[in-house]
Amino acid sequence: MTRTIPIFLAIFFLTLSAAVLPRPALAEESTGPLFLQRQASIQGIVVTETSAGMIGKAVDIIVTVTPQGNPETRFERKVGEQMTTSLNEAVRAVQVLHHDWDGKQLRVSFEDKYSAKDGGSAGSAYAVCFRSLLEDFAIDPDYAMTGDITVDQRVRQIGGVAAKIKGATVDGAKIVGIPAENVDGLNDLIILDTPQPLLETQVFTLETLDDAVALARTDRDPDLAMALNLFADLQETASRGGYRSLRNQESKDTLSLIVELAPNHASAQALLDYINKQGPRHLSVTASLNEILTRAQPAFFVMNQVRPGTPITDEQKRLIKEAQNDLREIRSQINPDVHDFNRAMNSYVSSAKVLITNRRAGNRHIEHYNKSLANLETAYQAVSEDAKMLEALIRGE
Repeated sequence: MTRTIPIFLAIFFLTLSAAVLPRPALAEESTGPLFLQRQASIQGIVVTETSAGMIGKAVDIIVTVTPQGNPETRFERKVGEQMTTSLNEAVRAVQVLHHDWDGKQLRVSFEDKYSAKDGGSAGSAYAVCFRSLLEDFAIDPDYAMTGDITVDQRVRQIGGVAAKIKGATVDGAKIVGIPAENVDGLNDLIILDTPQPLLETQVFTLETLDDAVALARTDRDPDLAMALNLFADLQETASRGGYRSLRNQESKDTLSLIVELAPNHASAQALLDYINKQGPRHLSVTASLNEILTRAQPAFFVMNQVRPGTPITDEQKRLIKEAQNDLREIRSQINPDVHDFNRAMNSYVSSAKVLITNRRAGNRHIEHYNKSLANLETAYQAVSEDAKMLEALIRGE
C-alpha cells in the first residue's frame, strides 16, 4: 500500500530544507579565489646613514601568495621589530577592507635578500601589494613609495624623505609617493638642490591607502592620468631649458591645471609656487639640524685627532676649512628656530680653524676654543630640552 505525506508535512520539510541545506545557486555566484593574483611587487624607498648624510635607494618589495593553511603573513628573512610591527599593521589595515582575508597566506621578500632591515617606512607599500593581490590591479613598475601605515588606512610620516626622493629618482622612479605629513621634505629638497629635482620625477603626497593605490595602479583615474601626462610634457620642455624655461604663462597655466586635476601633485604645486616666487625660504628644523651636524662633522673628526705636541697636517687644515665654508653656504637657509645652535656651531668651527692653522697657538686661542665648545654644548642642551623643537623632530618637520 502506498503512503501519502500530508500536505502540511510536505510544506514543513520544504521550508526546513530551504533554511538549513546549502544553496548551490549562491555558491555559483561567488567571486572566485580570494587572491586574484599570485604575486605582486612594488618599489619601496629606504635610507642609509653615511658620513656624508642620508642616502636613499629604491628597492623591490615582493609579496607572494602561499598555499592555504601555512603560518601567518611574514617576511622570508629576519627583520627588525619596527618592520615586523609595520607589516602586521598593514595586514590589519587591509583586513578592515577585506573581511574574508585571514592574513595567513603571504610571504614578503626584498630585492636585497641579505642586508639587515628595519623601520616602518614600507608599511603602506606592503598594504598596496596586498590590495593588488586581492583586487587584481597591476602596479606601475616606475612607481616608488614610502610611508608607514596604521590600521585606519592612514599613510603616516617617516624620516629622511628628501634623501628618499633623491634616491628613488636616481634609481629611475618616474612617480614617487610620500606621506602628506612629510611635504616639508620636498621643500628641503628645493632649497638644497634648486627646483630641478622636481622635474626629474613626479612627487605626490599620500594621506590614505586609497591615495596610494590610486597612484600605484596602472589603470588610473582619467584625471590623474591626464595630470601625469601633462607634467611629463613639461618635463620634456624643461629637459632642454631647465626649470627656468617654465616661467612663461602657458607653463604656469599647465601647472595650475595639473594641480586642479590632481590636488596632491606635490611637484606641480611646489614648482608653481617657486615660479611665482612663493617657494620655501628656510629648511625644516629636522633638515637644518641634519645639515649643520653633517657639515660640521669633519671639524669634530680633526679635533678628536689633535694631541698636544703632534704636528698638524695639511689634510686636517683642509677639512677644517671645508667645514667652515660648508656651514657658511647654508647660513641663510637654516630654520630660524635653530639659529642659536647654528651660530654656536659656526663659532666652534671657526675657533677650531684658528687653533689648527696657527703654528704656535697661544693661551688666547685655546681659551677661545674652549669657550666656543662650552657655548656649543649649552646650545645643544637647549635644543634637546626645547619642547617645540622636540615635537618638530619627532614629526620630521
